[in-house]
Amino acid sequence: MPARTRRRTTGAALAVALTAALGLAACGDDGSDEAVVAPADNPSFAAGTTMARLAEAGRIKVGTKFDQPGFGLQGLDDKPAGFDVEIAKLVAAELGIEADGIDWVETPSAIREESIERGTVDLVVATYTINDKRKQRISFAGPYYVAGQQLMVRSDDTAITGPDALKANGSAKVCSVTGSTPAETIKTYLASPSQLVLFDVYDKCADALRT
Repeated sequence: MPARTRRRTTGAALAVALTAALGLAACGDDGSDEAVVAPADNPSFAAGTTMARLAEAGRIKVGTKFDQPGFGLQGLDDKPAGFDVEIAKLVAAELGIEADGIDWVETPSAIREESIERGTVDLVVATYTINDKRKQRISFAGPYYVAGQQLMVRSDDTAITGPDALKANGSAKVCSVTGSTPAETIKTYLASPSQLVLFDVYDKCADALRT
């Protein structure tokens, strides 16, 4: 996608826990760079808050991606692994919740806000851009990560050298995911709306690119 800065964050009223958890991630007790993920002992939160409810229950439902290597990719054990997954574990630990107390819920881009609103998940950690439109529906904590958007092309494709090449090559198709920020950003670089192909998850885009 175009090299445009975007912010990604968790989506729920867990700002305090997230801030504390990232502090834990900075270094271990011995000053090393290893993340400390041991759950907090007897954490205390204001009565009636989301954090108090989760800490008392000892379980948390986390929405994340299951198809994005490096951030959230489902393994052979059916559990996701990646950067976002580790961030969620840190948040859970600050709430006093063990890793096995996390219920992972696959949450594609198009249903992130809905999943939070309906209570399907307690929070979302899933390559989540902060913007004003989403703030009208949910609360954000962070950002904890700043990234860019880029195009991925086949290694033998020399025609597409950047987003501007899409407008010059009207027959080119570009794939993104429904409900994502990249899907909106790329529209300004297209000669026709028909160039944009949308799927619900990114691995379908990767499959389409390979074929």
